[in-house]
Amino acid sequence: GTNKNVFSILGPHMGDYGDVFIVFKREILHHPDANFSIQSATSYASGRAFKWRPWLGNDRGSQNDRINLFHKTKLHASITGYEYATALELIATISQDLKKKSMNIDLETILNCWLARDSHKNIEGHLPQLIPLDYIEHIYIPQNIFDSFNNETCKAIKTIFDDRISIKSFQSLEIYRKFVIKDLIDKYGQRNIHSISRPIQGTVITIPSTDFNDPFVLPLTISQAYEQYKINHLQISTDMTVYIYWQVMNGDMMLTLSNEQINTGEQQPNLRCLICYIAEKPLTKDIHYYEHVSYLYNGRPFQHEIVIKEQKYVAKSRSFYIGCNTDDFMTFCLEIQRSTGKVILSHSGSNSIYNHEKISSIFSKSNLDLNQLNYIHVSAGAHTVPIRNLFITFEKQSELLDSINSNVQLNLPDLPHANHIDNNKTVLSRIEIVKQSDQNPGKSIGLYIYIL
Repeated sequence: GTNKNVFSILGPHMGDYGDVFIVFKREILHHPDANFSIQSATSYASGRAFKWRPWLGNDRGSQNDRINLFHKTKLHASITGYEYATALELIATISQDLKKKSMNIDLETILNCWLARDSHKNIEGHLPQLIPLDYIEHIYIPQNIFDSFNNETCKAIKTIFDDRISIKSFQSLEIYRKFVIKDLIDKYGQRNIHSISRPIQGTVITIPSTDFNDPFVLPLTISQAYEQYKINHLQISTDMTVYIYWQVMNGDMMLTLSNEQINTGEQQPNLRCLICYIAEKPLTKDIHYYEHVSYLYNGRPFQHEIVIKEQKYVAKSRSFYIGCNTDDFMTFCLEIQRSTGKVILSHSGSNSIYNHEKISSIFSKSNLDLNQLNYIHVSAGAHTVPIRNLFITFEKQSELLDSINSNVQLNLPDLPHANHIDNNKTVLSRIEIVKQSDQNPGKSIGLYIYIL
């Protein structure tokens, strides 16, 4: 069950698996194909995991039972609460090893224990088969290995990784390992996760261009997210509003909710889907502004071309990007009001300050029962699309905007004003012009931008 993953260690790797250390960025753990186990997969197969972690229960001796238990106890960084579960497991395993009370186990004790024991007892990461090079944080390689490469290879390595590679000579492998571990602890040991300018939560994935013919299903369903949410919120309704937040670069992507997992190789007569299409961002260098349709539709992802050509969408917008910063990740929110059948697609984060456009529609249960939608898929059109921070929640995330609003309010007095220009009226008139163009989608609309 692990032959399709790249093995790694979350923490110091003390095993004899080679002399080159590749350190990946933490974002890779949020990829849907990534996961990790508190101890190695082989420890389950051999039965050692039951001795190392007796709370797993009795070993039945069956390989199938051992493998099933391994898959059931894997953790994923996109799932809410994974940090808490991991911390409890670490405290328990170190307490078991050192024969100490769990209340006496701190982070320093865990790190020291990791350095002194077999890496099979440490957290084992299972990464996607194909990992882009920009997910590599740093590489450590001994000088003698680097010198064994030909000149072209050495030049390519230095060009690609530049300051992300350390090439040094060492007298022994032991000294080399200690250097790597100390360097990593010095770099990341004191880093506060809240100080990261772009904290990661939920799913991170770069989806290839498939013309929406091969939707990628996310590992967490809406019902699973609901069950997790209930742990800390006992008094909640089954038809409460669902919020799905995500960030995307450039657009031309589709978020699809369905009652069944979509399998393009099978006939699925009972499949019901809600399609949320984010159009490709408009060209900003063109003096004639033109924006493709972003829309909601109850159909199937591969019907995109027909939906556009025959205008079958149930709700749409050609002014979804006006006023937005489209040169960075854009944050969107899909709000699903299961009690009323209403679905709303809107901006979140900084772009929601300047663009209040909402693509909204009410679905009757006979057309599309929102309570039956459970699986979340993502797919891309003509281009590769990076997606990050995709998560499901049952509360509106006001903090995505609050911190930005406070900064904007503080800076407003410093902005120059032109008293003869009504900015609100100007922005609204632009939106109205673009809305009118829906009747003639082939025509481009010229916009004048005032620089204050």
